[in-house]
Amino acid sequence: RCDAGEYAAPTLRVAARLRDLAGDGQVLISAATAALVQDRLPDAAWLSDVGAHPLVDSDRPERVVRLCHPELADGAPPRVASNPRMPR
Repeated sequence: RCDAGEYAAPTLRVAARLRDLAGDGQVLISAATAALVQDRLPDAAWLSDVGAHPLVDSDRPERVVRLCHPELADGAPPRVASNPRMPR
């Protein structure tokens, strides 16, 4: 459910925040999602842990994993989220 542009379910909120961190052509997923898909990746794809990042409206950093493949953008690190609720 979406209320005034904000997703109500916590999982959807995390997905939306990860989308906001991703650069053009990048696919970022949570560590929980990475654990579920790591043995089911297509050929030539791999996962790269890019560290813990603060997400907007979250009390703790989220471990972020990048899906890598020769046909996906690579190089630019995830954008840093500004979160006043999260100490730097």
